[in-house]
Amino acid sequence: MDYYNSLLSTLSKEELEDSISKKIKEFHDYISRDAAIKIIAKEKGIYKEETIYSKIKEIKSGSNSINLKAKIHSIEKIQTYPSGKKSRAAVLEDDSGKIQLVLWEEDLSLLDTLRINDEIEVLGVYEKFGRVNFGYKGKIKVINKKGFSSLDSLEENKTCNVKGSAIKNENHLLISDGVKEVEFLFQEGTDRSRTIELGDEIILENVLFSKGLLIIGSNSRIFVKKSRNILSGKISSASLEGDDSLKVQIGEKEILLDKENSLRFLRIDPTTNLSLSTLLELKKGSFLGKRAFVRFKNKEAYTIIEKIVLE
Repeated sequence: MDYYNSLLSTLSKEELEDSISKKIKEFHDYISRDAAIKIIAKEKGIYKEETIYSKIKEIKSGSNSINLKAKIHSIEKIQTYPSGKKSRAAVLEDDSGKIQLVLWEEDLSLLDTLRINDEIEVLGVYEKFGRVNFGYKGKIKVINKKGFSSLDSLEENKTCNVKGSAIKNENHLLISDGVKEVEFLFQEGTDRSRTIELGDEIILENVLFSKGLLIIGSNSRIFVKKSRNILSGKISSASLEGDDSLKVQIGEKEILLDKENSLRFLRIDPTTNLSLSTLLELKKGSFLGKRAFVRFKNKEAYTIIEKIVLE
């Protein structure tokens, strides 16, 4: 590319020549005229260095400034050393092989927002002991984020990421996204079900959907967010309270719902023109006697429903 002529579109010839002279003097005459032109072009946004990417199998021992495009195969636990330093590794994979990417100290948090199977760009890392290390020049950029799948769109024998609330059916654990519930199982040696309680918000990453079940393996990750405002029990009664509120008995607790949350409880489109009393008569046969799991918060005398699942 002719950077000199490109710069003439933004500078006069006199201005450009003056800038070249000043840039050479700035580097104490140790750079050539062509190098000075490239530096000015870079400063003006005209010259952009082309990023060269390596395949994993091409990485040589002791090499620096390595750039990679790869997929995250797995993310390992944080390691703490006797010195107090901490590191964390992610295994990267491309079509040529796999390699560990190691991050240290304050850079550990960069892995918190990444998911297994995310496609990423890693810039400026260096090789040491068969691994690539993230130093002060390192950068990570997500090229293609692996999203979450809805539970009613899972494909047989495919891995996926899903999120929802934990519910229990007898001795089985299920995840619900408000539309569908799917049972999930832990492979031998990976069981962490004792940390999961009813109503917890959970994220399952890189799990296999097979024969109607989500299988959590050694390369899967699970995140659990504890939810305290959970109400569960059989719905024994529901009655109108005034014109725009419902009083509902769930287990041993009675809750009061305003009109918006009454419609949410009844699973009715909020734009409906029917009265709440009519809707209650039409719908109560579909939920009375059923077991409900409700995540809620309180606002004055009313209960605000954040999520409800009926069994």
